[in-house]
Amino acid sequence: MPRRYTYGPFQSRRLGLSLGVDVLRKHKICTFNCVYCELGITNNIVSPEYRFSAPPSHEFRKELKNILNFFPNLNNISFGYNGEPTLNENLLDYLRIASEVRETLT
Repeated sequence: MPRRYTYGPFQSRRLGLSLGVDVLRKHKICTFNCVYCELGITNNIVSPEYRFSAPPSHEFRKELKNILNFFPNLNNISFGYNGEPTLNENLLDYLRIASEVRETLT
């Protein structure tokens, strides 16, 4: 199954086995241009007040459940990747779904 929302999991020294979740658009969007960003220069710097709507589809729950079935010992789910996840006004919906899915598998 192709993955639209998740990447990894990867081993983190700080977080243990961590699954990444991207709740942003296909291109980097951020409020900063950090020199240490693994994605490079931020060409689309926005104001911290900027928001956009990208609600989770039913596929997000399905994809997350599928990944967590393969990695039941996951230590962490990290939201980020293509920039600042708090710019998505639907972030709370993603967090709730991730919490619900994780609870059903533990």
